[in-house]
Parts: sequence; C-alpha cells; structure tokens
Amino acid sequence: MRLHLRLRARRVRALLPVAIVCGCVLAVFLPALFGDYVADDLYLLFYSPGFTGISGLWDAIRAPFWGTEASLWRPLSSATLCVGHALGGGEPWVTHTFALLAHLGSTILAYAILRNFAVAAPRAAVAVAVFALHPCQVEGVAWAAAIADPLAGCAMLLALWSWVHWRKQASASLPWLAWVGFALALASKETGAATLLWIAAAEVALHGRAVRRNRTVGFAGLGAVLALWLLARAMVFGDLGCGFDRGLLLDERVRGGQGLLMRGYLAAALACTPTGWLGLTPNRWVPPDVAGLAYGLVALLPLLACGVACVWSAWRARSDLACLGCAGVLAGLAGPVLGITNVGHWPIADRYLYGALFGFAILLVASGPCRMPLALALASTCAVVSSRLVPLWRSPDAIAARAMADCPQHPEAHYLRGQIERRNALVAVRHGHDRARRRTHYEHALAAYRRAAALVEQPVYGGADLRRVLGLNSRLGAALVAVAGRLRPLPEVVSELEALAERVPNSGQVQLVLGVAHAAWGDERGAERAWLRALALDPGSREAAFNLARSQAWRVAGTHGDGGERKATGAINPERARAGHAGVGCQRR
Repeated sequence: MRLHLRLRARRVRALLPVAIVCGCVLAVFLPALFGDYVADDLYLLFYSPGFTGISGLWDAIRAPFWGTEASLWRPLSSATLCVGHALGGGEPWVTHTFALLAHLGSTILAYAILRNFAVAAPRAAVAVAVFALHPCQVEGVAWAAAIADPLAGCAMLLALWSWVHWRKQASASLPWLAWVGFALALASKETGAATLLWIAAAEVALHGRAVRRNRTVGFAGLGAVLALWLLARAMVFGDLGCGFDRGLLLDERVRGGQGLLMRGYLAAALACTPTGWLGLTPNRWVPPDVAGLAYGLVALLPLLACGVACVWSAWRARSDLACLGCAGVLAGLAGPVLGITNVGHWPIADRYLYGALFGFAILLVASGPCRMPLALALASTCAVVSSRLVPLWRSPDAIAARAMADCPQHPEAHYLRGQIERRNALVAVRHGHDRARRRTHYEHALAAYRRAAALVEQPVYGGADLRRVLGLNSRLGAALVAVAGRLRPLPEVVSELEALAERVPNSGQVQLVLGVAHAAWGDERGAERAWLRALALDPGSREAAFNLARSQAWRVAGTHGDGGERKATGAINPERARAGHAGVGCQRR
C-alpha cells in the first residue's frame, strides 16, 4: 500500500510542472478568446458563404483552402473553421478555443516527449514553457485563420510521442496513433510532412534505447499515409502534380538565382525571428528588389552564425537530444522556405515557427551551459511579451493601426484599412444603421483602396507579385464599395470592370465583381453570365456559386430583392445574412 501511494505521489510530482506551465499558457492566451475576426478571417469566414454553417462542412473539406489557384488543401483546418464559426453563431470565440486547446495539447505532448528522453521534470517543464509561451506562438493561437499551425503542430507532436513510445515498449502492437497523428498533421497543413523528419531524428536520438528493432512496419504505415494524402490531393486539384505546381509568387523573384537568394533570405530571417531581432509584428515582408534581399541577408548572417554556434555547442553537449532539436528547427524552416510560392505577401511570419520553437526548446535542454535561472528568466520574459502581443489580435482596427504604424507607405496597410471599412459598412447594413453612416464607411474604404492601388504602382513594387495581386484586388475592392455605397454611377463602374476583364481575361475574381456590379445595376442576365464565367475560371469559387444560386432564386420567385445595396451584400434572408457578399481574397497564407 505504501509503495502504491509512493508511486502515485511520484507521478503527481512529475505532472505538477507541466500543470503549472499549462496554467501559465491559459493565463497568457485566454484573452485571445475574446478576439474578433481579423485580416484573412474576413475572407475565410466573414465574407465567404462556404463556412456559414454545418451544412457547408463537406464543401469546406473537399475544396482547396484558398481556391484552386493556390496549392493549399487543409481539410482538418477548414473543418475546424467551419464548425467553430457555426457553433459560435458567427462569432470567433469557439474557433479561438479550438486553437488554444490545440496549443495546450502541444504543450503537454512536448513535455511527454522530453520525459521519454529521460529529461528531468523541472528542466523539461522550463523548456516547454519557452516553447509554449514564446511570443512567436501568439499569431498561431490568437488568429483564427492561422489555426492550421497549432493543429498541425499538435498532430505532429502526437505522432512523434506515439512513435517514441512505440519504439521503447515491447508489446506487439502497431503504431496506430503515430499513423493517425501523421495523417492529421498532413490534413491540417502541408508542413505536416515535416513529421517524417522529426521521426527520422527520433530514430537517431533513440540509439541504444529502443526495444523494438523491426521498424519496417512503422515506416510502411507512414509511407501509406503519405501516399493516400498525395492521392487525395491529386483528386482535389485534378492533376498529377497534386497542386504543388501552383502558387501566387510565380514571378521573376523566385526563379533561378533570385529564387535561391529569396529562399536564403527567408531562412536567415525566420531563424533570427525567435530572438525578436526582426521585431514581433504581423507586418513584415520581403524586400521586392534583389539588392534589398542581398543587403538584408548580409545583415542577418552574424546573428545566424551565433545561432549555428549555439546548435554546435548543444550537439557536443548531448548529441541525441541535439539531433532531435536540430531536426525540429530545420523542419520548421523547411516549409515556408521550400513552399515559397504560397507564403503570401508577408513571408516572414511568426506562426511558421510553431514546430521550430519546439526544436529550439530541445536545444535549450541539450545545451550544457544552460542553467535553470537563465532558462526561467527566458520563459518569464516570453510570457510577459506574449501577454502584451495578444491584444494586438483582438480587432481588425488594432491590426490596421499596427500596420499603418509599421509600414505607412506599404500598399497592403492601406488595403487592410479598406477591408476594415468595408466590413464596418456591411455590419452597419445588417444592423440597420442610417444611410449616412454606411456611406461614410464606404467613402473611407474607397479612399483606402485607391491609395493602395496608387502605392502599388510605385517603381519599387514593379515586377513584384504585389502589383499583380494586390493592385488588382485594390481596384476590385474600390469597385465593390462604389457599387454598394452608390459612390459612383453604376454604368461607369460596369464599364471599367468590363475593360479590366478584357485586360485580365483569366481572373475569376474580376468576373465575380463584374457580376455584382451588373446585379446592382439591374442586369440579372449580365450578372449570371459573369458568375458563370467566374465558375468556369475557378470551379471552387463558393462566392460565385452562391451569388448565382441567389440570382436564380430571386428570378424564380419573381423578385429582385430590395435594392442594389442588398444585392451587393448578398443577404437574401436572415439565415444567410452572415454570408456577406462576394469576397475577393488577396493574402494567401
């Protein structure tokens, strides 16, 4: 009896440190539950009819995350966003709860993995605290659109923990949980493929500790999961390339030597980001000119060299854990560096380091000179800084204000302000506010869109993807608010959009907005033709399908709605009022 009680007390003492860390995580990140939809959330959830209810769950799962023009398919992340949006009644608190729970799961699994490698409970808890409370984790936890990162991170750590546990125990079971974790990581984000690198590093770190010698079955299962994922992607995108040949930054910056230079800059910048040297802000971008990349890379090299020296020191101190930590850092950097065509206009993002920070925490444990007081001070500093960053994601206005403060001459800061004013106008329409208030929001949005379109034409952005994507979307946003707010004559707006459609004949977004303008003008036939062309160009466009069905339903019912403004917002009944109007995406994450 005494032995049983003693063992139970020992287990409680072993779990107490991670319980304290989880409490600190809740204290720091709990305010994120009260945050609003910001930035890409407006495209994915607020404007899009694809995530308006559980009825759209299947469509959300089978459709690419950002449409067929990007190589992103994340069924688990899409399903989580859809269910969270529906359960929250259109509010983001449920989605934020899912993200926080995934982060807590990652915290517990990270602690369990370190304990499996015989790391003492206090040291493991401090290392996990640095991982869980690091300011770079704020973006993934507090931003609804970034939920893919904590989901993929939690699934990856689940696969790693299960694999290590399976390799160290002598039963005849199969590593089912590792296979499931790998599948969930792939379904959450493409960077889930880095789980294979983690497991390979774990094999090296487990030398002499593993009981099971036959690893063929385990690796065969991982290969089968990877093959099924590639097959599913091929079916979703309809090509043998599985969609990986698609992207948005397919310009001269990512071709040949320039592409290598850009990848080198990103690798160095992302490696330096955890130190805070680049500044903790959601508004960082790569210099559009090659010279800027070269100078930036030279400036980052000294700090990167210090990081390499620390890794080498950790490797010499304890090679098994250092190997695992180095693999984690490399796995975290590999995704955005290799998949550069889909990282969007802000390729240096904190959330890309979700898995790499666990590798950093392992190196902290593996480092010989590391002392507990210094590690505790680092964890405490991370907690304080993170608690100050969480309110940054509380509202679109806070994000826009930070963007304007950090980069007042960058076109995307003004584009973001236009999106916020456009959303405020939609909210005013739905709440029945007076017309003067709505018109003010539309006028501010139009001014911001025009400013973004003017800035993107500056020579410094010439040849960059900003002109091709952001410039087009700024013009489309200006057309939408001009139509909805009656700020310009509708025939003039339609004429400009038709001219734009001739210059950009392969853009489904232009046809989408052209249909909205035709509908507001009263030309239902013209609107339907434009939406049909939009669907032909982008079969995965939920907005075009929704607007086309709405128009046909009105025509069958013998009514044309209650005015152009209602048509521009796309609200045909109270149940669909949250669907918003045809959203035009710009930032691909």
